[in-house]
Amino acid sequence: MAVGDCSRLIEKVVERIRGWGARKLSYAGRLVLINDVLTQLHSFWARIFIIPLTVIDKITSICRNYLWASSDKYGRVPAVAWDQVCLGKKYGGTVHCGQWIYLVAGGLVKVDWWPLIWNRLSLPKYAFIGWLMIQERLYTKDRMLRFGVISDGLCDICRTQMEDHQHLFYSCDFSTRCWTLLREWLGVPLPTNDVLHWCSMWRCRSLLKKQLVYAAVVALIYHIWMAQNVCREEHRVPIPRQIFNEIRRYIQNLYRSKEMMSRFSLVL
Repeated sequence: MAVGDCSRLIEKVVERIRGWGARKLSYAGRLVLINDVLTQLHSFWARIFIIPLTVIDKITSICRNYLWASSDKYGRVPAVAWDQVCLGKKYGGTVHCGQWIYLVAGGLVKVDWWPLIWNRLSLPKYAFIGWLMIQERLYTKDRMLRFGVISDGLCDICRTQMEDHQHLFYSCDFSTRCWTLLREWLGVPLPTNDVLHWCSMWRCRSLLKKQLVYAAVVALIYHIWMAQNVCREEHRVPIPRQIFNEIRRYIQNLYRSKEMMSRFSLVL
């Protein structure tokens, strides 16, 4: 099959993306669309024809641009290499086994933190931001300074230190207050300066409790990142107690829903 014969396939992919471009979707929402729609469209054609590598590369480029820039055209430096994005979740990527996982040379190594980030109780938008944070790939000010995008690297929340992942998520007074409130409510040790180390060390016999604590940790990471964005764009600092209350309601609702499902299964 010639490259020119696949023009309609590329057009269909671009049409889908331009149709979605008007929607303000999160990274996680875009990833779901790439997984469920674009790759299925490509797989349908691949079952019938042998698609040239040039066309596959073009579709890959379109998907990558849509994930990071919400467009079929290149508009932003990708936060994570596409090969990494396309790995299975157990190996540090974002997709389920059996989906569009790239073949890589050598053996794949499981990462210790995948149950924390891809916990089934976590909202997808929480999980994706957590996935970026744990790899230090969020667009914090220290990275933006290196890109030459900004000239002021001070944390927008406290205005005392350079904003990097370590400061924003652990050292900033705002983040410290958030972690303290969550730690006191949950009654378990939580990360103080390294979520990767905490994830490898903390143990819990109850699977449900472990999933709920993981969900709370990832939710807090997400809300700290959103607080930074609010502060940068709206010039106001969210109140830690309000963030904590929102996470507490979220975890309580998760617990109630799990309890109801358990009772329902017992009735059946």
